[in-house]
Parts: sequence; structure tokens; C-alpha cells
Amino acid sequence: MYFQSTRLMMHQDLIKEMKAYEKGFGENHFTEDSLSFILDSYYPEKEEGREVLTFIGPKDVGYFCMDKKESDKILEGKSMHRHNFYELMYVADGRLYQNIENTIHLYPKGSCCLMNMNIRHLEEFDEYCRVIFLEFTQEYILNLLQFPSVFTGKLTPEYEMVRKFFLHELDKEEASQRAYIDFIPMKETKVVHDCFDKIALGLQERTPKSNFQIAGAMIEMLSALFDKEAYTNTPVAFGNTSERELFDQITSYIREKDGQVRRKDLEKKFSYSGDYLYKTVEKYTGLSLYEYSTKFTMEKAGELLLDSDLTVAEIMGRIGFSNRTQFYRLFQKNYGMTPREYRKSQFH
Repeated sequence: MYFQSTRLMMHQDLIKEMKAYEKGFGENHFTEDSLSFILDSYYPEKEEGREVLTFIGPKDVGYFCMDKKESDKILEGKSMHRHNFYELMYVADGRLYQNIENTIHLYPKGSCCLMNMNIRHLEEFDEYCRVIFLEFTQEYILNLLQFPSVFTGKLTPEYEMVRKFFLHELDKEEASQRAYIDFIPMKETKVVHDCFDKIALGLQERTPKSNFQIAGAMIEMLSALFDKEAYTNTPVAFGNTSERELFDQITSYIREKDGQVRRKDLEKKFSYSGDYLYKTVEKYTGLSLYEYSTKFTMEKAGELLLDSDLTVAEIMGRIGFSNRTQFYRLFQKNYGMTPREYRKSQFH
């Protein structure tokens, strides 16, 4: 493991820092900084430089560089955890799976997750990704939202949603609530990425002017994320499992139709945009809507092979397939054998 920092540190202090990081973290993570920025780059194909973490904070800039053995040891030692700060995770490149309260979520490039201080979660690094973690305290965000206003007038809907998410947690009844928001991009945009760049630059410059640059970038970024034209951004509070319920309803509908559903059918059934429904399925399964639906279609094909005397051609027609080659390819992918072999294997 290689560690470098801008702080003036003695050799023994460096060794202590490195050993502390190797040991890993407990269930609760703490910070004394009002805001800090971490870029975690994971390269699974590399032996040397498998994982590189860059830290940028008010007091220090540094990075860890780990080989495969060191990175694997740390990842294996990690457990579900929570923070004494808010965390905004952003996938700058690649994709990342994250376990949130024992449910696996998939975050593609450009997506974010904002978690409050009560959410238990664990990032699962197993494929290439570059992920930014922006950590900020409740005191910092509240001060930011109370920034003196020069202009009077009605707040934008996006900024109202930002205020609502953070300010409602001051309510004693809400203080222990576990809440998070997934932000999945509906269209390509560079606004959020550019804001992270501005924040990282401000943290490195460390001048009085940087405070205002960072504050402006934070508000610009949060307002962009809460823009419903650009991101799906439904808050999820445990006890209010709306998102999970929607996914379960989608699954029941697809199963009922034996996987034979079209995007517009789902839009009509659930009154959500096709993009949002697609992203919801992908988040909980890691599969596209077509791939997920096909699993139920192949399941039905398997049932018909065992429970009826229909020929393979008749079964194909029953489940909406006209292309024999495509059907056989998908069936073998799901069952590891041809339809005829599958039917025979179950009776021997």
C-alpha cells in the first residue's frame, strides 16, 4: 500500500495511518470535517494499483494506492455501515452495486444516491468503476440553506425540494428516519459532473473565496439532481416503501403476462414514464427490462415442456416467438440445454 498526504507527517504517523486504513471501518463512520471529497477508482483487471482512493478535505489532500491483495483484504473486511454525515455518491464512470438496507441497487454511470445519517449501506466493488463520495455534515447543509438571499420571490421547485429533504429531518419525529434518494439520469447531462469538479477545485484552493464557490456548486448540483425533467428522484423512507412496492408490482404484472409485455404496456399500467420503469427494474435486478421479462417467458416455456404435450413449435407460438434460432439461444442461456433435452431430463 502506498500512501501520500499534503500534511507534514512523520514516518511513524504515516505507518499508523496506513495500518488504520488496512484495519477497516466499523459500523459507524465519523468525520470532523464539514465537507470532504473522496474519489474511489477500482480496476479489477490490475494486480498493482487495483484500487486508488483520492481524498480532498479542508485540511488535507492525499491518496492511497493498493494492490490486489490489499484491496481485497479491505473490501472483505467492510460491513454494512452508517455515518454521522450525509453522503452523496456519484458514479463518474462504470457502474456500482450498493446494498441499501439489505436490498441491492445498481447505479450506472451518471447516477447518484443521497443518504441520510441513519441509512445502513455497503458499496460492492466487483467491476470497473470510478465513484465520488461527497460527505457533508448536517450543520454545513443547514447553514448553506440559510444563506442570505439578495433576490426576493418564489423559490424554484427544485430548490424547494432540496430544502424539504434536509429541513424535515430537524423535526424530532423524523430525526431517526432512514431515508435516501436515488437520482437516475433521464437524459445525458454534464451539470452534476462539472459541479463535483468545482467542489474538488475549491477544496484544493482553500481560500475565503473557495467557500462561496463550493457553496454555489453545491446548490447548483442539488437543484439539478432534484429537477424531475433530468433525473428520477423519488425519496424513499423506510416505512414508506413506495419504490420497492412499485418494483414488486412490475414483477407481478410481468409474471402474470408470462414476460410478454411491452414498454408502452407498463407505462399504461403504472402511469410512469418508460424510462423510469426501465431504471427501476435495472436497479433491483441488474437486468434490462427485456432481459428480466425474458426470464419469465423462459420460465413459462419450461413449464409447458413439462406439463403439456405441446411441440416445441407450438410452445414457441404460445409464448410469442416466431424465430426458432432466437428461442433456442435464449432457452439454452437460461437452462443450459435445448428444450428437447430439458423435457427428456425431467423424466429420467
